Amino acid sequence: MMSKIVPLLFPMEIVSIVTRSRSTDLEVNGLPKGFVPQNCEVLLFGEEVHGSSVRTHYLLIVDAHFVFLTVCAPEYGDSLFALMRGMAQIDTEEGDELCQYAKSSIARVSTKASLKVA
Repeated sequence: MMSKIVPLLFPMEIVSIVTRSRSTDLEVNGLPKGFVPQNCEVLLFGEEVHGSSVRTHYLLIVDAHFVFLTVCAPEYGDSLFALMRGMAQIDTEEGDELCQYAKSSIARVSTKASLKVA
């Protein structure tokens, strides 16, 4: 499932993908400035600002799966990175739990939130 969804969201060739050792997150490095997830439907997103660094949190639908993703723009450096914080199939209990987790996380940390689809 992950091997199909990652190339859809990040179709550029220059990214590197790292499994984080302290969590189940998947880290995608080398994203260009202004990057937004590709080939997906954005259900909800919100922006979190810390000084001059910005994190944009997304709840997405990709290939019949919910994906909770955070794109990070660090204070310094030219490239962005993303954390895939969760993925679950739509119409499952796991999918419903991920949706609720993503919605509450985005509402809690975002300085600007936008609901695109209820």
